[in-house]
Amino acid sequence: FSSLIYYKIPVALCLTILTFVLFLFYSKRFQALYAAALTMAFGLSPLFITFTNEILTNLPHMLFSTLSVLFLYELFEERKLGKQIAFAILAGISIGIADLIRVNGIILLLALGCTHLICLINWLLRKHRYFGDFYRRLPIRHIGVHALPYVGYFLFTAVINLVVFSRGGGIGVQAGGATAG
Repeated sequence: FSSLIYYKIPVALCLTILTFVLFLFYSKRFQALYAAALTMAFGLSPLFITFTNEILTNLPHMLFSTLSVLFLYELFEERKLGKQIAFAILAGISIGIADLIRVNGIILLLALGCTHLICLINWLLRKHRYFGDFYRRLPIRHIGVHALPYVGYFLFTAVINLVVFSRGGGIGVQAGGATAG
């Protein structure tokens, strides 16, 4: 009974939340009918429904990875500074949670770094013909705002290290990944 309460119900809840997050993400890219169809294809898939019966970290990691991508998408698309700051901080925290769940969550931070590197190269070349359409879509006017996901990630992991991993007698070193490092 305890495995049902502590493991299976949270995974089923993560699948439910993930379905709503995917609908939000799809609705930004597609018409409402297509977004609903794609969301139903995911949410009603027997493969993902059977994952809720397993004690795995696949769905919680997928939820926070998708949230990270959604927040980063909103960070790059938003024009208002206040909303950019909120999305940047939320992206950093959700990347930190994805990294806490699985070590490969750090790839989200590396992908963000590669995106910023492309923007920097384009700005240094001052030739918008290479990534012109990409560059016009990215409001990188506020460099400090685009540093906030990194700051949010590292502050989140520092707090987790202090609160969770510092009391375990070396458990932080054994857990691996950038979160425990």
